[in-house]
Amino acid sequence: MKLIHFSATLAAGVVMGGVLGWVLKPQPEIPRGNGKDTGRERQNLPRPVAASASRFAAELQAIKDRTFQLNQDDPGKDSAYLEGLARVLLNSSGGYARMKSEEMMAFHSVLDAMAKKDLKRTLDWIDQSLEKQDRTNCYENAIRAGMKDSPVRDHLDLFKSRDFTTGEIGDYAGHLMLGYESMSTGTALYLLGHVQPSDGGYSGGYARFDKNFDYAKFADATLQMAVANKNRPPNVYPMNFFSEWTRSDPQAAASFYFTHCIGKDALKLPYNTMEKFMADLHANIPEADYDQFGASALSQQFLAAKPDENSIDGLLRTGFLIPSDLVEDLHRIPDPATRDKLIIDTVIRATNAGQDGNLMQLRGALSLYNDPVKRMESMEGYARELSEGGRNAEAPQIIRNLCNQLAILGHSEADLQRVRNAAGKFGR
Repeated sequence: MKLIHFSATLAAGVVMGGVLGWVLKPQPEIPRGNGKDTGRERQNLPRPVAASASRFAAELQAIKDRTFQLNQDDPGKDSAYLEGLARVLLNSSGGYARMKSEEMMAFHSVLDAMAKKDLKRTLDWIDQSLEKQDRTNCYENAIRAGMKDSPVRDHLDLFKSRDFTTGEIGDYAGHLMLGYESMSTGTALYLLGHVQPSDGGYSGGYARFDKNFDYAKFADATLQMAVANKNRPPNVYPMNFFSEWTRSDPQAAASFYFTHCIGKDALKLPYNTMEKFMADLHANIPEADYDQFGASALSQQFLAAKPDENSIDGLLRTGFLIPSDLVEDLHRIPDPATRDKLIIDTVIRATNAGQDGNLMQLRGALSLYNDPVKRMESMEGYARELSEGGRNAEAPQIIRNLCNQLAILGHSEADLQRVRNAAGKFGR
């Protein structure tokens, strides 16, 4: 996944912000111009003048000693001085990619100061001075410093005007979506429109949404984007989208999620697993409503022409109580043999999941039987099959888990002993 790469990028962003602590009371200056120019104009720019390392010996020593501070109020610290210092840092370290941590922090501190004085000039300097693979990160930091008080969509528009690839623009749009400002619906949709579909990996982070944010509109835009790209979700997405939506309107969030985000061809959004969504939903609605939502989604799966086993198991793991109307829905399945096989198969998968300690799923599966007598007959049959299956290292634990959950559901010790007897040596 690209998560590691993006986390590193975010960490770098945080470090760059921390670098401002090296600056003595910086006074932001409005950058001259909007930073836009054409490729021809950049080609006609003079090559950067080589800077003498001896001129900046004191600064280099301070960086090495981690005592470097940049006083932007000093008239001598103009753009030419800053560009010279930045170039010496590049040269002395052997290039951007080879900088040590203290050199990198100082370099971005200098770059930020350059961008605050003249953003366009700084972007041109980056184009002339850095390798292509290093250009994106430095651009993002320079734009952030030089356009500190501008809307993030303006940041993206400037970035788009400077000859980056569609993928690079999409990655930057995704980064801007995650935490830089409290986004309006329009801004979020604009950024999402530039994010690229996933090619198997994805990144995420925590976004901020303003109080009037239209979560349903953003969710629908995400769905349409995925449908248009062969059901591939965005490769960058807010990890907290559904968490915030369930806080704002849990009914609408649940309706969208159960309609579009579960099942075989569901919209698979990064970081929004069923367990996570149900936990968020559980925290924001009454218990009875939570049970009803879970039961309704489970009923849809059981009554589907091809029930999705992963969705059934996932729903049962979320721990809602099985209402009686769900059990009644199961009896709408015309063929009793098909219905019984669905239930017993669900129980068998749940007993295996129980080996990992998720007994909630097993209890939910057992609750699908509306008749305790029928439940016991099925469990005796299952235990007998285990005993006839020969060697099974997990069988004793399966029987113990099964009996424990049957006891919680109200079965007597005599019922439990019937299951143990049917399991033979595995029930001892």
